[in-house]
Amino acid sequence: SELVRGAGEILINFVIVIVGALFIAGNPTPYRNAVVLLTPKPARETMARALDEMTFALRLWLKAKLITMTIMTVLISASLWWAGMESWAALGLLGGLSEFVPYVGPAVTLVPAIGLAAAAGGDLVWRTLVAFLVVRVIEGWMLTPFVNRQVVSIPPALTLFTILGVGAVFGVYGVFFAGALLVMAFVGVREFYLRDTL
Repeated sequence: SELVRGAGEILINFVIVIVGALFIAGNPTPYRNAVVLLTPKPARETMARALDEMTFALRLWLKAKLITMTIMTVLISASLWWAGMESWAALGLLGGLSEFVPYVGPAVTLVPAIGLAAAAGGDLVWRTLVAFLVVRVIEGWMLTPFVNRQVVSIPPALTLFTILGVGAVFGVYGVFFAGALLVMAFVGVREFYLRDTL
């Protein structure tokens, strides 16, 4: 029951973050205008351009995440159904939502699946591990490279260290926002430093 309760809390947190991100991405103008007005006049043009670039990158990133999450939900659900898991749909949905947090989310999602498989006994644990391995190979070799080519391509090590660092400072909720913050920082460095300073 503790495992199910923990998975439920993670699911609720994912939904809250995704809904909030959709609200901001749907109408970023009030937030953009407020930041521009708070910027000193000589830098307002640069700030406005940078915010427009960040908005564009975040929208692409969010679309890519939603596509990845949908595809991974289907793949994980199908693979766990093949493996013989009874709760394949719920675990597939949890696995898909976990894609919002790169690298860390999918690794955490494996824990409840293995726990339920071990409780069921038999060779279900091995079938579940094989199912997850196949899905991760498809994701790593096909899905992620294709999606990254369409959006901001950020080195995996930088993404992982950012998630761990933000999580250490802000806790679990910080982990949910780490990907979006990294995209904004990546674009911000490009616009404020590489383009204007260098």
